[in-house]
Amino acid sequence: LYLSSAETGTASVDFPTGTDVNVVINSGVTSEVVVPANDEMSGSNTGQISNKVIRITSTIPISVYGCSREFATSDCTNFIPISSWGNRYRPLSYPTTIGTLGDRITVLTGNDAATVTMKFKTAVTTASGTFAAGDEVSTVMAPNMVWTLEAINEDQGFTGSLITSTAPIGVIAGAECINGFGGACDTNVEMVPPESSWGKNFFLNNYRNDNNPGGSGVRILASQDTTTV
Repeated sequence: LYLSSAETGTASVDFPTGTDVNVVINSGVTSEVVVPANDEMSGSNTGQISNKVIRITSTIPISVYGCSREFATSDCTNFIPISSWGNRYRPLSYPTTIGTLGDRITVLTGNDAATVTMKFKTAVTTASGTFAAGDEVSTVMAPNMVWTLEAINEDQGFTGSLITSTAPIGVIAGAECINGFGGACDTNVEMVPPESSWGKNFFLNNYRNDNNPGGSGVRILASQDTTTV
């Protein structure tokens, strides 16, 4: 985890196993906190609700950036603060190419309990069962908990599925290993913005990609039918 701020203050990083860390944050300086192995999510947690939520509170406004660092397969994401969470999400991720390392969705609760419902956009087989397009699955979550679902077949996933909740939640989408433009597969994970923060006008740049002379790819997801892009 990487914490930074334009101000100077302190932050408390509370791990589910109780190995809490207090961090001094200096203005313009990034502070690193290593997540203990016992507090990491793993494939054994898929389809289950667990307490593997890391809680961060600070005396000043901060930015939190998290990275999964493994040899040849690393990825990072910014974490959205609880104040910007929502009740309605449509995850967007990249198709997987390795069946045992499928698309994954992770839902987190904050200070409130929530009933979370997912309506599947396409057919998906998970460790919890097989779901057809349009099927719904609901779960009741206590505060500060995490629920994960992982597809076990390649090219199946949760992109475009509708996730709703009775209280604000956080959603993370991605996969342990994808292969988008050649080369070795890589971890791909991003925290999903709630639908309430979506817009109609965007600017983006074209990242260099040595495996694809045309540059990087862009995936676009609409919240409504007949959307013209």
